[in-house]
Amino acid sequence: MDHNVSSNVASMDTTLHILLFIYFCVYTLAHSRDSNVNKMSVKKGPFKVADSGQAINCGVNPINVTWTPKDLVSSGEVTIFVNYPLPHDLDSGFFNASLFFHGDSLPFLGYADNYNCDLLKKYIPMCPVPKGVSYPFSKTITNLHILTSYPGTYDAILQAWNSKQEEMFCVNITITVLEETLQEDDFF
Repeated sequence: MDHNVSSNVASMDTTLHILLFIYFCVYTLAHSRDSNVNKMSVKKGPFKVADSGQAINCGVNPINVTWTPKDLVSSGEVTIFVNYPLPHDLDSGFFNASLFFHGDSLPFLGYADNYNCDLLKKYIPMCPVPKGVSYPFSKTITNLHILTSYPGTYDAILQAWNSKQEEMFCVNITITVLEETLQEDDFF
């Protein structure tokens, strides 16, 4: 496979993972049944606070996104925690995802698109979603095998706006994918 074809395949895979993250954020908003939920409960595990990654809020609205473990390996899993009070009504809008090699100022991959309730209802049961809904959410992704080909550190900026062009969220995430090391037992 030539380099351009493999780069395009890698870009498509990475775009899908970014879209999955955006889907989880939107999914959590629409599945809220209690608009008074203000605290997120986190199950205790064999990890320390230092083992968790923390997204940086690059917008004006509160959002908390963390994941554990902080550094990912393709043979492992990751649990993502999101706590996000919806700052505005959500019925349709626009989202943008940009992926950077860590420290670069220009993205190597970007994806942007419009969304509306017709599209969102394929994935979430409730749309529109009213302002003020707050929903703690956690999701464990157990199959990270696709990351085998992408060791390194990456920055992602994920942004969304509603139909009135009001910012819904903006987060800046730095993720490190560790290269797997083979043990002697792996050969026998």
